[in-house]
Amino acid sequence: MTKSEQNRTAQLGSAAARRKATFDAVVGALKARPQGASNHWLVAQTGRSKSTVNRTLHTLIADGVAERFADPYDGRTDRYRLTEGK
Repeated sequence: MTKSEQNRTAQLGSAAARRKATFDAVVGALKARPQGASNHWLVAQTGRSKSTVNRTLHTLIADGVAERFADPYDGRTDRYRLTEGK
């Protein structure tokens, strides 16, 4: 393996580690707020960017780990929570 290939492999591993850390941070924040959390709250709690949290939430929803629902107090806002048994 060339030096360039080794560097690329290390970068990919690093990116995967960052994704895992973001996944863990968002899931941990959702566990802390079982009644549901807004995207804004998740961004503040995890320290990740809005787009990173959004991408992570969409992945969690697609995998059936989380669900999106309308805020009961403000129908313009969505909230997110872990699905049952997660």
